Amino acid sequence: MNKFPLLNFPKSLILVGFSLVLLQFSIGVSLAKPALQNPTSESLSELEEFIGEFAREKNIPGTAVAVASKGELLYFHAYGMANVELSVPVSGNTVFEIGSISKQFVSAACYT
Repeated sequence: MNKFPLLNFPKSLILVGFSLVLLQFSIGVSLAKPALQNPTSESLSELEEFIGEFAREKNIPGTAVAVASKGELLYFHAYGMANVELSVPVSGNTVFEIGSISKQFVSAACYT
């Protein structure tokens, strides 16, 4: 039995998971400032372009990005398809089945 259970997952699944965590971290670092600031339209455009290109490169069928500060939704954008077979686009009501990967996002949200 392998003492490193993570190595039993397919490499592509590990790569996608690692890429999503790295993406979340890089976005958080790039938008973080010592004092809270509302993002500029230019920075949101850069974010939109980055996420769209990343999703295309990694063949991610669909995702949604939201930026909120002090309980106010500042930005929301949906990318791609929620269901590729039925051509259903991602929307603000799309439910993503992400399982245990949400724990680090919840802990980050609770910390801030």
